[in-house]
Amino acid sequence: MSVITATTLNSILDNCVGYYLEILGTSGSGFGYGPRNAGWGAANKAALISTAITGSGDLSLQAQLANSGVTLVQITDGVTQAGRNLSQLLFAIQNNIIQAQVSQTVRNLDTYLTYLNTANPISYWASLQHPSWLALGASWFAGVNPSPWNIYAAAPGSGPGAAYTNYLRQLIVGTGQTAGVTIDSTLYAGGFPALTVSGLTGTGTVTVTGTARDPANYSSVLTGQTWTANVTTNGTIALTPGGATPAPTGSLILAVSGIVAAGGISAGTITAISQTPAGRPVEP
Repeated sequence: MSVITATTLNSILDNCVGYYLEILGTSGSGFGYGPRNAGWGAANKAALISTAITGSGDLSLQAQLANSGVTLVQITDGVTQAGRNLSQLLFAIQNNIIQAQVSQTVRNLDTYLTYLNTANPISYWASLQHPSWLALGASWFAGVNPSPWNIYAAAPGSGPGAAYTNYLRQLIVGTGQTAGVTIDSTLYAGGFPALTVSGLTGTGTVTVTGTARDPANYSSVLTGQTWTANVTTNGTIALTPGGATPAPTGSLILAVSGIVAAGGISAGTITAISQTPAGRPVEP
């Protein structure tokens, strides 16, 4: 039996995540199931119904309706509902994986993702999943989070202000640096290291120091690792291991503690970012 490929698995799980997000809805619109206890969506209406029953002051009415109100609250949860609806499909995928006997380490969907992401140095991180797989996968895995090294996290923003939380660190040459976010390594693998550059004057090497996840040692993270890029133009530029303490080959980036631009660069805004896998959805 042939096992599901990374390409097909990524496509299916990306759409499973999209299905989950459509069911969940958004706090801005107020529509969708919503998550339990979040104060919006159908889940909030269910909570208000239950509150109305218990607050009625009518003991006889409460005896008749209270259990139904509690049950409604319990079943009206976007995360649980999506996991329940997708369960048959996800179990079918897992059965395909188990029956294919890929490796002794591959026992279920999560360990197959680990295999695809870390077993082959030529194609490290072949099946990283969308950040929302964390909640959806946990719902399907009966409350157990998917392994963090199987979930990417993007930080694609370009600077402070509205996008402040969406980048790792920013250097304005001649002015100073601004700290950005740190991706939680207990929940996410990280993303692919890169720079965005604007207002560039001059050229030279940019060195980034930060925290890496090594695919060969995927359950731990390494601090004080360095990446470099030869910056000659504005735009998005990939970082590669280099500098004083080169990050491991194929490593992802989780945080940045410093950015240094070579003396040949006299002006510019240089932002360290964490990119999604090519062609995959950005975290909403």
